[in-house]
Order: sequence, then structure tokens, then C-alpha cells
Amino acid sequence: MGLLVHEAQVFGVELLETVFLLSPAHHKHVSKCLVCVQKELGLSYIPELSTVILSLLVTLIQTELEHEQLSILKLLLFLLKWKSENGMVI
Repeated sequence: MGLLVHEAQVFGVELLETVFLLSPAHHKHVSKCLVCVQKELGLSYIPELSTVILSLLVTLIQTELEHEQLSILKLLLFLLKWKSENGMVI
């Protein structure tokens, strides 16, 4: 069962990356929903989410709108807190 859960989470990461590519302007809400649901279900942070963090950092650098920057920073903070709660080095 654990392998299936991990595979589902990896597919979720792939979905997030696709959303980033297809709709960079609307990715923040969708990505927040996807990672929040995973955490609320008690799933562990997985290393594959590091690619999401990198994508968010690139978007943060490229965006000029303050409200978008704040939204990205909140999502980054959420992911990093989740990562540290699972005992992973930040």
C-alpha cells in the first residue's frame, strides 16, 4: 500500500509541474490545494516536491506583482515547514 501512496504523490508532483508549465498565472491556488490535501491526509513530504520548490523559486524571481510574490512565498513556507516536520534537512 505504501508504494501506491508514494506513486500517487509522485503523480501529484508531475501534475503540479504540468500546471506550472501550462498556466503559470493560476498555478498557485491549484498547487496549494494539491499539497494541502496531501498533508491533511497525513502523507509524508517526499523528495520529489523539491522540484516544485525550485519551480516556485524561479517563478518568484520572474514575477513583478507583489500579491503573486506573497502567494508564492506562502506556498514555499508551507512546503518547507512540511519538509522540516518530516525531519528532512532544509
